[in-house]
Amino acid sequence: AGAGAAAAGAAAAAAAAAAAAAAAKRRDVTMGILSQIPQLAAVGCFAATGGLLYLATDLGFDHEGPLYLVEPEGMPKAMGAPVLATFGVFCLYYTYLFQQSAGAMSGLKRAKADAKKNDQPKPSLGSVKYGKLQARYNLKWTRTAGNYMEQLPPLLTTLWIHAYLVSAAEAGLLGWVWVASRVIYPVVFSVGFPMILLSTGVGYTVIGYFILRSISVVTGIDIPIPSPLPLLS
Repeated sequence: AGAGAAAAGAAAAAAAAAAAAAAAKRRDVTMGILSQIPQLAAVGCFAATGGLLYLATDLGFDHEGPLYLVEPEGMPKAMGAPVLATFGVFCLYYTYLFQQSAGAMSGLKRAKADAKKNDQPKPSLGSVKYGKLQARYNLKWTRTAGNYMEQLPPLLTTLWIHAYLVSAAEAGLLGWVWVASRVIYPVVFSVGFPMILLSTGVGYTVIGYFILRSISVVTGIDIPIPSPLPLLS
């Protein structure tokens, strides 16, 4: 009787272990599928950014004057360049947010492999995306999204002030220059200083240009900064 009970207990334990292994495998498969969603969303948003740039180039940057001088019936066309640049800024913003999530998923996979190799507790997604493992497994995409958000409020504010007071065409064109500077951020971040200034430095220069030109208009002070429009258009 004792031997039979032991055998039954062993069989039950084996069945429980098999069920747990099957459940773990299902979770891994589910996580594998879910981990592709942020990556696909990031690719889609980046493609949308490119599509908006194509539309902006096709529309052109013809309205070189300020928006406050435009008659109401001409406002939609005059606003085309800054509007499309703004949408491009937002598309790249969501590209990097989704890519940050995709990077966390990928980082979690590496973190689990390292934990298993070193006989350590299995890490959670939160620890890789938000916690102490973030710097080790997802730093590039976290900083890409973070630095983007640091520049985003002043960029959008100054872009539209510039469009209204100085030049809608300049605002739109330089908005795309700013977007281009952010596209290369993940690459130059990996290289490090001073290459990262090719991204952050250009971004701050665009914002600074918007500020100085707008101040020149509202104060009447002549600030001798040449327009980049002839060079970029």
